[in-house]
Amino acid sequence: MKERLRQAYLTDALSRLGAAEPFDEESGVAEAISPYKNQRTVLRQLLYRMVDAALEQTEEGQDHLAEEADSWLDEELVQALGRPTEEILAFVRNEVPRLINLERLSRIMASGDPLAVSEAGVVLNKNGQPLLAGPKGKFRELLDQLKQVADNNFSVLITGPSGTGKELVSRRIHQLSPWRKGPFVPVDCAAIPHNLLEAELFGHEKGAFTGALRARPGKVELAAGGTLFLDEVAELPTFSQVKLLRFLQERVVERLGGGRPKKVQLRVIAATSRNLEQLMAEERFREDLYYRLATLPLHVPPLKDRPEDLPVLLEHYLTQAQVETRKTRRLSKRVMNLFLGYNYPGNIRELINFINNTVALSQRHTIDLDDLPEPVADRLLSSGQDKTGSLLDVMEKLSLSDKVRPATARFLVEHQGELIANADLRRALDCSDSTAKTILARLSEAGLVVSEGHRGGRRYCVVKIDEEKDK
Repeated sequence: MKERLRQAYLTDALSRLGAAEPFDEESGVAEAISPYKNQRTVLRQLLYRMVDAALEQTEEGQDHLAEEADSWLDEELVQALGRPTEEILAFVRNEVPRLINLERLSRIMASGDPLAVSEAGVVLNKNGQPLLAGPKGKFRELLDQLKQVADNNFSVLITGPSGTGKELVSRRIHQLSPWRKGPFVPVDCAAIPHNLLEAELFGHEKGAFTGALRARPGKVELAAGGTLFLDEVAELPTFSQVKLLRFLQERVVERLGGGRPKKVQLRVIAATSRNLEQLMAEERFREDLYYRLATLPLHVPPLKDRPEDLPVLLEHYLTQAQVETRKTRRLSKRVMNLFLGYNYPGNIRELINFINNTVALSQRHTIDLDDLPEPVADRLLSSGQDKTGSLLDVMEKLSLSDKVRPATARFLVEHQGELIANADLRRALDCSDSTAKTILARLSEAGLVVSEGHRGGRRYCVVKIDEEKDK
């Protein structure tokens, strides 16, 4: 696997350096197309060292190559290339992002190009578990249910706020289902004009309407033998809801403009960020269609309810941003705490936007508070989020795991000046009673909560963050 990774990287790197042919271990790179004249062997050795250094350091648990490239780059090798040392080091630093987490990629890829892995390709880690989730929590519980949800032909309705990954969940259901060998056909119901929606879903015959110059199958027919994903299904107009209901009942599709009814077998997954119960009460969504779609209902929680997933998501998208921008960047402790303490009303899309913006505009290897773009800094430093970030700074010295600290900090900010009990923290963190007691004891020792005797059990008063800053 490592040799395949090395060869894939060398081929990719040399093609960017001007090599017209794939890398060949025997012949090397022709002198005429090498940027370093008569130095093909030295250049190959440099690239080998970069790959080997990346693999060695990822095996040791490091996410990046050494900050100072000259700490592992041999001086004789630099001199042999016949170019200024600064130029060689600049080239190395530009290539480093492509080497990040090669070892991790090698574990999750059975075939294909390890340097161009799509997001769908990193859904699973080496143990077959979802990569973009923490070891426990609401989203992990949801992902653990997907095998049971997928192993049938029932319709699935996925609800949750915009930007939480509902389509990613639907694709995972498709991958686990008996329909996985068929196509996955997504339909954004909110993006299609209402007057074209029926033809888009069910197809049309020639001459069915002005401009229908030939017969065309709809998305339902195209998804035959696979999965039809109806995103934002709440945006369907009433007349389309009726026809969709009929299809779900009979599994027969009839194109617009007539034609022979056609039997179609497929899996239907729908998703919405709207409150369907409220829409049904307002008679804007059919109740019978709801129960047809929601045979297996799933809810994707917002990112603010998934603090245990934040470190995993942050690492993943930070790596993606580095590869995209060809920069090596890491976040300072203060900035990391601000990212972990923010509640992300825009969910994962907002997180990705923040990371991409920050990495693309950064000038230094370690991104500190002063390096944050103004729009990102304004959001992260808004009153409530700044308090959470400050608390995370204070809690750095406590023996609490990275998975627990963000959720604990948010809980303390939300309950400043209030009395809390062990059960309150246990419910907020979704942890055991003994874990909650341990956390409260450490918070008490740090002066973040003050123990107060109370009938019916011990209570703790949460210290206001401004008071903590004044100490």
